[in-house]
Amino acid sequence: MSQALLDTVTDPNMIPHGPGGSPLAFGLDGTPITARAAVELSEDLDRCTMYWTPIALPDGKPAIVRTVFTVFDEEAQKGPVPEGHVPQLYATAVYTPEPENRLLQLDVADAQKRPVYQLWTYGSLDEAKAGHPEAVHEITSGLARVVV
Repeated sequence: MSQALLDTVTDPNMIPHGPGGSPLAFGLDGTPITARAAVELSEDLDRCTMYWTPIALPDGKPAIVRTVFTVFDEEAQKGPVPEGHVPQLYATAVYTPEPENRLLQLDVADAQKRPVYQLWTYGSLDEAKAGHPEAVHEITSGLARVVV
């Protein structure tokens, strides 16, 4: 999303808005941020990682389950959001260990048959904190299969 955002904005120092007028990018404090700041934040995995757990996948390969601050409101990118909309700015995903930190695909696809990299999204840090252990369990138990 970060490069696509920069490609569509005329001024990277402005706060980007979606087709419905809602802000698209948020800082760690939950306030809207500029396109430039959003790209910088989204590319800093360590800063965006809220919780992380080193694991062994069911096949024995090492991985890291990270619950991260995603920066971008995906729903606002698609069009107008309903009143009371809570951006899902936290998500849990699986990564290879450092130094690579490559995002791993999950063995599911969305309705358009695109690869899926996260199954768990959250609207608050408290939800993310509560959901992280559940995601770790689903991955380590094989309920959610990771494509390596």
